[in-house]
Amino acid sequence: MNHSLRTAALAALLSLCACSTTRLTDTWRDPTYKAQPVKKILVVGVLMREQAFDPYFENALARALTNDGYLVVTGSMAFEPWELDRDKVVKYVKDHRLDLIIQQKIATKTSTNYTPPSSALVMLPTNVPGSYGGWYGSPSPAYIGSRPGYVNEESSVATEIKVFSARTEGLVWSGKSATANVLGDKDAARSLAAEVVRELTRAGILQQ
Repeated sequence: MNHSLRTAALAALLSLCACSTTRLTDTWRDPTYKAQPVKKILVVGVLMREQAFDPYFENALARALTNDGYLVVTGSMAFEPWELDRDKVVKYVKDHRLDLIIQQKIATKTSTNYTPPSSALVMLPTNVPGSYGGWYGSPSPAYIGSRPGYVNEESSVATEIKVFSARTEGLVWSGKSATANVLGDKDAARSLAAEVVRELTRAGILQQ
């Protein structure tokens, strides 16, 4: 394998290892809630520190739900920044005949780490045609292998998800995500969205 292919393979391996896997904990479902067919959903993602909508988390969940056939509107599409008082939300939900409200509260902490370039002596096999190695002790062929430096951005993410029924205005499901190190908010959002959809489907909250 030549040097450029080795470098590409290493970069791909690092990328695969960095992908996050989110697991929801402390999940709860209202045992009295009788599931209803769901068509329209409001997704609200809020960054707790900034007290503002988070488009990464909203859009990732909206995309995952849309791929499953639901009609979705996000908080940042429906409301001005941080005007989520109860009366406005209730009015919007009723006016647009929504079925569920999924609320995500997100707390993130991002850090950036730089790994400098590095190099190492790489020994080549001695049993290939033209190699120097052998029983007579000639030097084994080698070359200096190098790896370029790279910047790694990691975010510690904690979320709380609550699902409300538009029909009853009551809480029907809740869960929290375990804090995990991930490559930025986009990676965390995609991982969380996939897990939320799986859990809500498994719990019978999402059904068509």
